[in-house]
Amino acid sequence: MDPAFSEDYAEFIAENPEVLTVGFAVQGRSPGGGTLDDYWWVCPSCVADFAERFNWVLLDQEGPPRPSRNAKQ
Repeated sequence: MDPAFSEDYAEFIAENPEVLTVGFAVQGRSPGGGTLDDYWWVCPSCVADFAERFNWVLLDQEGPPRPSRNAKQ
């Protein structure tokens, strides 16, 4: 959820710190092969757990993926 989207979003995130504010999108690799956009959103924890297993290539990423600062540990 993007806190900059609106004041309501920012307030909701402030009241619910478990809401993720960062994530990753899968480009052109939908399960059925037909979706070429960034529809499939993946949380940072899942990227860290599964990137190697599924041969995901991370773009625009500094260092290893980490869970959001707002995510529950």
